[in-house]
Amino acid sequence: MAYITKRGSSYGVRYTYQDEQGKNCNKWESFSTKEEATNRKKQIEHELANGTFLIPSTITVKEFLMEWLPKQCNKHKWAPCTYQSNLGTVQNLIIPYIGDMQMQKLKPYHLEDLYSTLSKTPCGQYLEGKKQVLSEKQQQRLLSGTTIHEVHRLLRTAFQYAVEWGILIKSPVPVDSPKKSIQERAIWDADEMWAALASMEDPILHLAVHLTLVGALREGEVAGLTPEDLDFEGADGTGTFPKKKKAGCKYVSDKNSMKIFSKDSKISVNVKNEKNNEICKIIYTGLLGNIVSTWSIPFLFYGYKGILGFEVAWIDISTFFIAVFIAFGLQYHILINSHKKQTMNCGKILLIVNLIQFIAFVLLTYHPLGFGIFVSPV
Repeated sequence: MAYITKRGSSYGVRYTYQDEQGKNCNKWESFSTKEEATNRKKQIEHELANGTFLIPSTITVKEFLMEWLPKQCNKHKWAPCTYQSNLGTVQNLIIPYIGDMQMQKLKPYHLEDLYSTLSKTPCGQYLEGKKQVLSEKQQQRLLSGTTIHEVHRLLRTAFQYAVEWGILIKSPVPVDSPKKSIQERAIWDADEMWAALASMEDPILHLAVHLTLVGALREGEVAGLTPEDLDFEGADGTGTFPKKKKAGCKYVSDKNSMKIFSKDSKISVNVKNEKNNEICKIIYTGLLGNIVSTWSIPFLFYGYKGILGFEVAWIDISTFFIAVFIAFGLQYHILINSHKKQTMNCGKILLIVNLIQFIAFVLLTYHPLGFGIFVSPV
């Protein structure tokens, strides 16, 4: 039961309810007119009779959201990045504006005001809940409609749980959600894709862009790929990986390449070629290192001997190691800095020189010439 009592010029409604622990609690609400008090008395008695009475709570939006967020994370097994993203939304886009308001006093117009305020707020105004000092240029970059829509989505989900938990009778989140920002982007056609690939001499960048174009992968997805994600033996040696069909395009795999066709033009990408190019570069630099080390030893040996006029055993041995280090250093420099075209052009020459060197080594071992370096010291 609820009772109306007049106090001076105001009217009070006094009633008793049970809290969450079943304990009886007395509550007093004050109104300026008797009509308001009477309407509230009827509402309270009706809710108490039907079991829909909302137990008074002073929990704030901040307290509720910071309690709800970890529970949701554990319940739905959010990925760490998902939790951090939602936590950032709560700390930077909700709590600074309505965090101190009591949940039960929150109305739809409060959230409409929040959305309006956010639409005029610069990006990065708050970081980890702390207000930041922004430059004049940074202040000109405002939050997008998509970001505000995400705030609305999170609040709608959170306040639905507030209703389930008995904190609210009805969610105060407005029915109409803020519109997302639609940003038109220039999309490359196949010819532009091919031109971009043809201009890339860095094999790592070339491979990353290949994968991006073929699989419609985002930057983080490309960076997260491992060799195990690619089947280099699939499609008769062409690298393949799971892909979804896109509207307006169709994907075709043949024994030579993975191709993507869009309307009348096409671009062909062979993923395994990049792996083969790296292997070829290692082989070619190995051939160059073999040549350099082979010829460095006699040059170093006869060079120091000509300068000193005599031999020293430990220097003789050192010439071998110095020649090897020279070869390794040159190989490393070429592997890091050379481009695919340069390596391919020099590869055939290096192979021929190595063959000539090997044939000369065999012939001169059994049929040495009669001068200088070929004269036996014994």
